[in-house]
Amino acid sequence: MVGESPASLVQSANVSWVRPSADMEAEIDMYQVLWVNANDETETHSQNISDPLRTHAIITGLRNGQAYVFRVRARNEAGFGRYSSPSDDVFI
Repeated sequence: MVGESPASLVQSANVSWVRPSADMEAEIDMYQVLWVNANDETETHSQNISDPLRTHAIITGLRNGQAYVFRVRARNEAGFGRYSSPSDDVFI
């Protein structure tokens, strides 16, 4: 795009989730956020959240004019659980 700086083409999204029930909370040691370009499912990224009490993440590096889908999963001593249901498309 003529006249736009590269920084204006990159955006972020604030992703939040609900912590599992209190019974499982003590076992969780991290979360993983997965995001996929809704128009190109081969473009997949993830970010680990090491604080098990945190229930949000700011995802950076998203491109204007693109739609993304987000999913979250938790990890405990047994390994990663299943990913959440996908979010609705988030348009940047």
